[in-house]
Amino acid sequence: MDSPQTVLGVLALLGALAFGLYWYIQEVRLWREIHASAGHRPDATIRLHEHLRRNGIRCKLKILGGLRHEGYAAQTVSLRVHRDDVSKAYYLMSQMPE
Repeated sequence: MDSPQTVLGVLALLGALAFGLYWYIQEVRLWREIHASAGHRPDATIRLHEHLRRNGIRCKLKILGGLRHEGYAAQTVSLRVHRDDVSKAYYLMSQMPE
């Protein structure tokens, strides 16, 4: 017979897994990647993020996996936009001065 602590541990683990799966599904469903900068130059992505935020677009930056070589780190910065704002974001991107 399993002890109550073991049963509670298993239930806590299952709860954590369920929460993680829910969070992942929400992340995938609600946000769309519309731009990314690879390497050590994410300036364009950051400027685009600021432009969209100033114009009321729900967006966020996400740092994806990086590569480290001889003390140099290169990461990909992804710009993600809420799915309801994607078409407006693309329009604002086309109107953005260079």
